[in-house]
Amino acid sequence: MSVPEICQIDKLSFNDENSVELMFQLTCKQNSKPFQTGMQNVPDADIRLLLTSRAPPQSASQARLIVAYLRYANPICDHCRNKQAPRELFLCTGCCLTWYCNKECQIAHREIHQQRCGQKNGPLDEGPQKLTLLLVQKKPEAPSL
Repeated sequence: MSVPEICQIDKLSFNDENSVELMFQLTCKQNSKPFQTGMQNVPDADIRLLLTSRAPPQSASQARLIVAYLRYANPICDHCRNKQAPRELFLCTGCCLTWYCNKECQIAHREIHQQRCGQKNGPLDEGPQKLTLLLVQKKPEAPSL
């Protein structure tokens, strides 16, 4: 499998007032709607985890929005775990969900990433972005009597 291009998001400026509306307006040279593409590419395993959380989203569509939003609002290189200024990170154009410092980080991470890149049946995220999924932990089980 070939390595997808990486792109920088145009007009990216993250601040405390990030909104879903801002995410829908982002563009990059290779994709005019990367956030929407990313929402479509969230693996079902991530969605199932959110739907069993303490405060589950109302639908799988809402869960996809939440995962994509958290990844865009908290960009971090999936390979080296560097959390640079978002404007300096690159987005995988294969899935529009995974960030990298540069092409070298993307190539070094490719073997792991290709299992999830645009794969609806991909495994649960085990990378640095797993923290975004842990924010919504599973419902606690009722104690047995």
